[in-house]
Amino acid sequence: MTDVLVIGGNHGLGLEWAKYYLKQGKKVTATYHDISKSKELFEIKDPNLAIIECDVTNKNHINSLANLVESFGTIIYNAGTKGYTKKFSTPDENTDEELDLAYKVNCKGLNAVIRAFLPLILKQPQCKIIYMSTGVSSIRDNRSGNYHTYRMTKLAGNQCLRDYDIHVIKKWIENNLDIALRPLLFALSPGLVNIGMGADIEGAMPVNDAIDKMVEVIKYIEKTQDTHGLWSFSGKKIDPYEIPTVLEEYEKKKIASLETEEVKPSKNFLPMREQQAKTTNETNEKRRNSVLEGDQKTFRKIGLG
Repeated sequence: MTDVLVIGGNHGLGLEWAKYYLKQGKKVTATYHDISKSKELFEIKDPNLAIIECDVTNKNHINSLANLVESFGTIIYNAGTKGYTKKFSTPDENTDEELDLAYKVNCKGLNAVIRAFLPLILKQPQCKIIYMSTGVSSIRDNRSGNYHTYRMTKLAGNQCLRDYDIHVIKKWIENNLDIALRPLLFALSPGLVNIGMGADIEGAMPVNDAIDKMVEVIKYIEKTQDTHGLWSFSGKKIDPYEIPTVLEEYEKKKIASLETEEVKPSKNFLPMREQQAKTTNETNEKRRNSVLEGDQKTFRKIGLG
């Protein structure tokens, strides 16, 4: 069993995620695609760490990984590439090759990983699939342009994960499983972190601070099931999403079933009809309040502030 699977766990933020969960006593599987960039990962001597080669642009690697992992609690998709070599490159300066590579890693690889693990995801109550996204993937927040290939392909990754989150919700409901235990698929931006792409940039956050902040956001999403947005490490949404139609319909049906529920008294106890009706109304009111106070928080609450 693997508690945490870190895709792209050989360096940068992915390596820090692996080290964090190892310190928590979790069983971690970390993947790498370039052994020349994996020295620090291979130097970790921990019986709870498994290291597997996986190039997310290689379907055979991904399928082999999915066959090796029998169960998991969390998958962190940290594989990523900026797709440009010139800093602040404009849209007309990026090559087709740069865009193709960025799309293969930042979106197509994510799609392939989730598709390969989907049968297992649908059997894993409360499991999490977390996409390490970025604030620059936000269309609403794009006021400066540039980072063209990175913006485009990370935005595509956000949409990919969102579609799979809704797909999993639909399957969970179709199979009459407890919605409170559904898998959670969501995108999370670490912000500007002093590691990897953000190394040595003025104002970049220390990596341990970034991890701690993101852990708190993950805990909040676990508690509320609010996968409906691109989340920031700060605990707020960069891009809020609408509640999926399937969840709104589920909630309406659940409330309606309470409103129409009746207790039909036996003919042998006709004198008790009035008391039974009173008891039924009181019971339904309590259950209805439970739904309104519980499920509606889960399905309708957007963000932290």
